[in-house]
Amino acid sequence: MLVLAGCQKKHFEWTEEVRLADGSSVQIERSTRYGKVLTEMGGPTSRWVSEATITIIEQAQKLPTWSHAMEPMLLDKDPATGHWRLLASAVDYCEYASRFGPPYVTFPTFELKGTQWVYIGMPESMLKRRANLLVGAPKAELGREPHLSAEDIAISNRRVGEASWVRPEMADYCAVQLKLWKK
Repeated sequence: MLVLAGCQKKHFEWTEEVRLADGSSVQIERSTRYGKVLTEMGGPTSRWVSEATITIIEQAQKLPTWSHAMEPMLLDKDPATGHWRLLASAVDYCEYASRFGPPYVTFPTFELKGTQWVYIGMPESMLKRRANLLVGAPKAELGREPHLSAEDIAISNRRVGEASWVRPEMADYCAVQLKLWKK
């Protein structure tokens, strides 16, 4: 297998309309910067997120920006507290599970408390849901304009398939792998 480092765009900025669980929508500003972009000759492209940011625009004001070297997947408000929650993923699940665990968490979730995004583990309310944020690198969607509607995101995420689902079984896999590595 021949792997090449490609000369592809490594930084993207765009806005999204995000459909929340209650049916309402919110506008966000997003950016993603990729460190490594690897391409198999004639095959798929693999991008490693070096930084992703999300800023929620609520009632014409910007809330504090979330920023990590992860792939944001799901944004919603906690029904009990009304706090914003953001669930993220990474290309290397186990690397990030070890960063935040134990307990080993495959999809780190952050909650906006005041002016800070605070890591809160992986709450049950965020599991077994389809991503409502664009999953993966922006592609042709951004050829039109730098704004993606909730419908654009749903169509793009259907193409991604299973990667757009939050799967709790990955946490079990990583917990076992990390225990083996530490022996």
